[in-house]
Amino acid sequence: MDANFNYGDTVYGFYDLLYPPIGVSEVVDDITARYPEGARIVDFGVGTGRTAIPLALAGHDVLGIDISESMLEVLRDKDPSTLVRTECKSFVDGEGDASYDLCMIMNNTFFMLLDSLDRINALRSAYSYLKPGGHLILEAYAPHRYLFKEDNYFSSTPLGEGDMILIDQIKVDPVEQTLLAFRSVVGRGKVATFVEQSRFSFPRDLDDIAANVGFDLFSRSKNWIGDPVDLSADMYIADYVKPVSYT
Repeated sequence: MDANFNYGDTVYGFYDLLYPPIGVSEVVDDITARYPEGARIVDFGVGTGRTAIPLALAGHDVLGIDISESMLEVLRDKDPSTLVRTECKSFVDGEGDASYDLCMIMNNTFFMLLDSLDRINALRSAYSYLKPGGHLILEAYAPHRYLFKEDNYFSSTPLGEGDMILIDQIKVDPVEQTLLAFRSVVGRGKVATFVEQSRFSFPRDLDDIAANVGFDLFSRSKNWIGDPVDLSADMYIADYVKPVSYT
């Protein structure tokens, strides 16, 4: 059992504080510029709808898939008009109908798949949902920034506007390409602790996995306004396309 088992059921109550909607407007602007008439979008690991709900409000047809019913319940509370359709299941073994314009795997979700076969199957699942010419967008942290840090370090981050604070102890193993975070949320008279583990991949490695599934690399950037990836990047956004077959 990996460290991310039951992750969503552990963090659903404060997930939106851990990951506030910073930069979401840029995501919506980018996707809406690509699909001004609206797109069919499937969001793998939709969580509490951080990105899915704003995209649906912008006129897109959004399906959110997540393995945590607790996370989906938070999404539904935030989406009383049911703009986002939801399915509680693993996206790793999904089988789509090749009707979607866009599949999104956001906010480091892909790196939280620790098993190599799970990663391959997740991209195969994405491929099955997409129509020919459809795009897969994969957003993840830039791993090179962790290689320059000590292998065990601490950080603290205020959460929201109240008295809550996030305390992290992070262990980096550059050989195994893993990042293990022991996280504590302190405030409101309570302490919640959980473990978050990720296995990072470098851009060319992800390209190889995607190519083996059948995707072509369309673009890669360090932000949602299209700047190229460099050493200053905190994240990167890989955009893959499902080729159009001509007969």
